[in-house]
Amino acid sequence: MKSPISTVILLPLAFSIATAAPVEDSSLEARGNDGDGKNYQTSQNPCQVRVSYPYYKFPCVSSPQNGTSILGATFTSFCFYENGEEYGEDSGKWFKTPRGWVRDEDKPKRCDGSTVECVI
Repeated sequence: MKSPISTVILLPLAFSIATAAPVEDSSLEARGNDGDGKNYQTSQNPCQVRVSYPYYKFPCVSSPQNGTSILGATFTSFCFYENGEEYGEDSGKWFKTPRGWVRDEDKPKRCDGSTVECVI
């Protein structure tokens, strides 16, 4: 059996835990949704760069790279170019950005990109 001294020592601790007041949550911010209560996926920018991708000098896979995107930046494109088989290389859809060309597969997935066709 437990000694009466340990009971006397533990009783105030147990009482304070049982009667503890909850923390005011108005100062807390929910993770990922800026505390506005909305769904975090709808409040985030779908064109925000979360995975780095390369920029190309020309809209083809064999083109030299100009650099890579910056994480946290916003993907912006002026126009798109559909690279078909007429030149012997079917590398798909490309988007013209201020820093170079970006493949459709590399840009942020939920970002639509430009709907204007590039004149090359």
